[in-house]
Amino acid sequence: MPPVAHVALAFAIGIAFSDIGALKSAAPLLLAAVLLTPIRPLRRVGPGSMLWLLIVLAGLLSGTWARASPPCGGGSETVVGRLLAMPGEGSTSFFVERVGNGAGHGPGPGSADESRTRGATACEIRVYFGEAALGDLARLDVSAGEPVVLGGEWREGRAGPWFRAGAAAAAPAGSGRSASPRWALVRWRASLTDRLGELFGERGGLASALVLARREGLDPVLRQAFADAGLAHLLAISGFHTGLVYGILRVLLGLIGLGRRRARVAAALATWAYVGFIGFPDAASRAAVIVTFLALAHSLGRPQARWGGLGGAALILLLLDPTRLWSAGFQLSFAGAAGLLAWTRPLENLFERWSSGRFRFPRSAVSAFSASLAATAATTPIVVWHFEQVALLGVPNTLALTPLVAIGVPGILFSLALDILSPEAAQVFAGGVDLMLLALQRAVEATSSLSWASAWTPAATVSASATGVAAGALLARLIRARSRTRRILLAFWTLVGLLVWPLTLAWSGRGTLSMHFLDVGQGDAVAVRTPGKRWLLFDTGPPKRDENRPHAVIRQLRELGARRLDALILTHPDLDHIGGAAELLRDVDVVEVLDPALPAARPAYIELLEIAEARGIPWRQALKGESWSMDGVDFHVLWPDPDSEFVDANTSSVVVLASFGEFDLLLTGDAPDEVELDILPDILARTRTLEILKVGHHGSRTSTAPDLARRLPPQVAVVSLGRYNRFGHPDPGVVRRLEAEGARIYRTDRDGSVTVIGRDDGSFRVRIGR
Repeated sequence: MPPVAHVALAFAIGIAFSDIGALKSAAPLLLAAVLLTPIRPLRRVGPGSMLWLLIVLAGLLSGTWARASPPCGGGSETVVGRLLAMPGEGSTSFFVERVGNGAGHGPGPGSADESRTRGATACEIRVYFGEAALGDLARLDVSAGEPVVLGGEWREGRAGPWFRAGAAAAAPAGSGRSASPRWALVRWRASLTDRLGELFGERGGLASALVLARREGLDPVLRQAFADAGLAHLLAISGFHTGLVYGILRVLLGLIGLGRRRARVAAALATWAYVGFIGFPDAASRAAVIVTFLALAHSLGRPQARWGGLGGAALILLLLDPTRLWSAGFQLSFAGAAGLLAWTRPLENLFERWSSGRFRFPRSAVSAFSASLAATAATTPIVVWHFEQVALLGVPNTLALTPLVAIGVPGILFSLALDILSPEAAQVFAGGVDLMLLALQRAVEATSSLSWASAWTPAATVSASATGVAAGALLARLIRARSRTRRILLAFWTLVGLLVWPLTLAWSGRGTLSMHFLDVGQGDAVAVRTPGKRWLLFDTGPPKRDENRPHAVIRQLRELGARRLDALILTHPDLDHIGGAAELLRDVDVVEVLDPALPAARPAYIELLEIAEARGIPWRQALKGESWSMDGVDFHVLWPDPDSEFVDANTSSVVVLASFGEFDLLLTGDAPDEVELDILPDILARTRTLEILKVGHHGSRTSTAPDLARRLPPQVAVVSLGRYNRFGHPDPGVVRRLEAEGARIYRTDRDGSVTVIGRDDGSFRVRIGR
């Protein structure tokens, strides 16, 4: 093993220990690195031992210094900088040049106090733009690479702080359009993104992600589909893309007369130009360093040192920015490459021996399968650790669909080059490439829609699996087996702990209960999928605004793969809860409808009754005492009580407690606090803990009684409401009340659709759509 690989590992260990609190985020990568490139125990302290200790200490000091640097923005409510791309779906990357607008004016509260510039911060952040800020950008006619002032607030995210922009304004005088090469490249890249949109239409966002590393224009639903199908790496400019670009350039340079050695070096330099153009992402930078090392080794006639190239790439990137070690993208990139180097050849030999004398697979197929399996096995622990999700179809999807990407990427690049000479010819050529992109998109959507395509693996399972892997590795070393046998044992334990268990759980149909609090504006719509893959929908949100598009609830149900509803529960006949029901009953297969069945002379409600009667959909009353079970989930109707007097529609709202083993969900509709207090004894008789609360009446002060929050504190509270609603929802008092009881609060106006996936042991995870 080249010494540089061990140096990089020792340096990374030092960085990891620079922050004990954050050490666990880098633990999977360090564990994988130690198992793949072990440093032998130091038997005695000597000059060599001291050298390793000094390298670890250097990493410790480097990480401490980097993490001690002030955070980007410093909590300022105003930032000045430049867009790295135009926001798609409301978010984009933003380069912060300084905080405070420096001129005593600009968007955001406290702008006058921000007039004292706090100095250049020179950092890149993620910005989400509210509707008002997007409108401001449109009025300002700002493009990527041009300065702008953003006002808003900082939020803490999983990958670090991000900025929510509520307003945008022109930059102060003197900070106009810059002629520096960096911003010229940003503007050129933005123009190429726009041109890809013109060439490839609705798949322009996919084309930009594949060749320019810009995913702002990519549909979030499609992006999630790639993740569920185990193909998220195809959307990142990774080693595959960089190697593909290097190979194409090397062939082209060879064709124009450069010698083999010169062609390799020139192609490596040109590859660096491409990586710099797309912004030096970790995976592409790592691949470019390795390609450069290999090209230099070839030109100098030296033997190739693949581990040395990987270690050198890691060392260079960590020296430039030690905080990369905590990035999931950095960890996945290097773990995948290490898995390829360590396990591809042993797996190839294993498959060849296994098939010997029976049947023989083509060598290329065995190599491709072995490489995919090796990279998957190495990256799965990190994916599970950070995202608690395993894509069970990642290997076969990669094998089947990578050829489309391998053809599509050069095709997209050639279309852009041809566009310079002949836009008409480029349009024709892009049409052929678009067919491959369409095939890729359809295949991803089809495989990701399978209910078992991805499985949630909670933290407890991750810890148990890691223990199994560690035990397998220890056993492999203790039995004094050959290196090949040790690797097979370790691979076996990895597969059992991290792949076989979630696959068995997903196929068993007893895994999880999923709840989707849909973003439908100022209204309610909650889709529930049982472990047996049956769907229920509670309310349908307000009427749609755009008559040319399907209702938001129908669009989102289709995205979730819900083609049939076993029950539609309408909590009460207010329009913000039944506004989409008419279109839903016409377009979606609904088995039955439940509601309070109280007199309601509203035309929209009467229309629902007529549609249900015409389509033969049963309609029954949901009253206190009604209950049913589906696939191990018990649904109890707690309200309305037929013996009570109803003052209005809200007091007749259906309230349901759903229980899945130790997991409990309370759906309150618009029930006021007096109803909540009335049903509290019934809830406490069934459970003493509440995992999820759908906050009543969109967070209105008339709901979420203090006694309910105190005696039955939820772990998570979800508020369904519209952005900038005129009712002032959610009420600050309700928010403070829930926060005081330790609840994590999610809001559809801020977070988009909120998904909760729960298990019968009471464990759950939350995923937001924005």
